[in-house]
Amino acid sequence: MTALTRLSLTDFRNYASLTLPLDGRHVCLYGANGAGKTNLLEAVSQLGPGRGLRSSTLPDMARSGSAGSWTVAATLADEHKVGVTLDTSGGSSKRVVGL
Repeated sequence: MTALTRLSLTDFRNYASLTLPLDGRHVCLYGANGAGKTNLLEAVSQLGPGRGLRSSTLPDMARSGSAGSWTVAATLADEHKVGVTLDTSGGSSKRVVGL
């Protein structure tokens, strides 16, 4: 099983910027409705193949009021890094995955 040791978000959903250090243990998310719990799960789901947890369009995942691009990056327990970003430069939207 692969564990995340760090999750970083930029302009993703309701997060302008977030760096979440993790230690490989189970995580319990709790909070008020609209706090961003599901958005964290959706961010992690973007790191794998497919369209993510909610199957939202890529531009819909950008934080309201942002330039339209967003980034989700993670460090795995074995120090490998993976990330995905929406690049809106050039007038089109492209999902770019980096390993």
